Amino acid sequence: MVFLTSLLQGWRRGTFLMLSSCSFLQIRGHSSRSKKSNRVRVLVDMDGVLADFEGGFLKNYRATYPDEPYISLEDRRGFWVSAQYGMIRPDLCQKAISIWESKDFFLDLDPIPGAVTAVKQMVNLTDMLG
Repeated sequence: MVFLTSLLQGWRRGTFLMLSSCSFLQIRGHSSRSKKSNRVRVLVDMDGVLADFEGGFLKNYRATYPDEPYISLEDRRGFWVSAQYGMIRPDLCQKAISIWESKDFFLDLDPIPGAVTAVKQMVNLTDMLG
């Protein structure tokens, strides 16, 4: 919740809409699609771009399953965390999934340093499409 609150502070109404795990923002500028519209829509993925999914996952996994093997951030490979954990031992796949399915997991992720500031700056850009 802290992450989302900090992302939204100071933004004008109508410039940001949260959709599932993606951020949707509108930036003032010129659009070739419609003469009436002066906004550009930019989708910004949150996991690993705005929010530290990998770090949050590992912290929660180790706290929830302290006696189970884990994969360090340096050794993480591939897109699906659960698939890599399942390669260690099949039952770890479901344990991994249970972490990001837990209540408020995504809301409690820490922001990537500088990411929130960068998105806020993007909102204020104008005349991007010339």
